[in-house]
Amino acid sequence: MPIRSDVAILRIGTTMDNKFIVQVFLEACRKADFQDKWMSAATWAEIVCRHYNLGVDVAFDGTKLTQAIGRDKALNSLIEGNNGQINEHVSLYRNKYRPKGLSKQIYCFYATRKGERPDGIDATSQWHTNISSATDLLQKRVTRNTTLKFESSQINEAIELKKLEEDTTLGKRKRPQTHGNLSECSLKAANVIVLDNSSSSTKELSSLAQFPIVCSRFCFWDSPEACTLFKPVENETVLDAVNNQIEVLAEANKSDFGYTELIENLHEFNLADANTYQVFCLRQKCMCLSLALVLAKENMNNWTWKKCCEEAIAILKKLE
Repeated sequence: MPIRSDVAILRIGTTMDNKFIVQVFLEACRKADFQDKWMSAATWAEIVCRHYNLGVDVAFDGTKLTQAIGRDKALNSLIEGNNGQINEHVSLYRNKYRPKGLSKQIYCFYATRKGERPDGIDATSQWHTNISSATDLLQKRVTRNTTLKFESSQINEAIELKKLEEDTTLGKRKRPQTHGNLSECSLKAANVIVLDNSSSSTKELSSLAQFPIVCSRFCFWDSPEACTLFKPVENETVLDAVNNQIEVLAEANKSDFGYTELIENLHEFNLADANTYQVFCLRQKCMCLSLALVLAKENMNNWTWKKCCEEAIAILKKLE
C-alpha cells in the first residue's frame, strides 16, 4: 500500500488553504455591501481579495473558493438545509448554471442576514439572469482607511504566519530578541491532523526534551518567528517544543494503540469508528511530520519550515 505522504503535512497546502478561504469568505458574507445579490464565485473572490487587501500569498480566485466550500462537508450541509443558516449572523445560498455556449458550470452564492432568503427574481428559476457583476464594488477605490479588517483572530494569525514565512524565505528575518522569555508566548503545541478533517489533536507536553540542542545566540531558534511557528507552551523553549512533539509523534508507531495518544478528547471518540486504513494514514502522517521536525532542527537556520515539510515528503515518497 503506498504511503500517503502527500497529505501528511500539518495543514500545509490544500487543507490549510481551504480552511482559510472558507473562514475569510464567511466573514465577508457578513458585510451588508456584499449581501442580497447573486454573485459568481469569481466575483466573490475578487471583491473579497480587493476590499480586504489580501496579499498574493493568501489571495484566492473563484475556482479555489468553489473547491474550498465544496470540500467543507459541514458547511455544505448547512447551506443545503436549515434555510441556509450557517451561523448566528448569515444565511448562505448556492446555485449553479451553465452559460449558453459553455461546457463549464458557474457556481454562484447569495449571502443575506440570518433567516432571510432570496426574493423576487432571485428566488425563481430565472435567478441567473440577475447575477450581479458587482461593478460598483470592484471599481470602488480602496484606501488604507477603507480597507476592511477581519474580526476573526484565526484569520489574522494565519495571515501573519504567511507573512513570517515569506519574510523568512526572502531572507528578511528580524533580529532575534534574546532579552525576551519565550514562555510569554501564549501558544499551543503544533496540531496534528488525525483520522479525518473533523478530528484534530493538539498535544501539550512539559519541557522534558531528552536531546536539547544548544545553538548560538542569534540562531533561528531564538527568534520570535520560531516561537510563532512551533508554539512552545508554559516554560518550554522552542527546541523543547520541537523535541517533545517528535517524541509524542513517535508514540503512534510504537504499539497497536499508540496513535490514541494523539487524539484530543479521547473519551468522546469511538475507536471502532476508525478503520484500518484511517489508522494507517494517521501513522504515516505522524512519520512525515516527525521527519519534517527533525529536518527543521538540523536546517532551520537556512531553510524555511515549508522547505522542511517538502523535503520530508520527498524523502518518504522514495519509500513508496
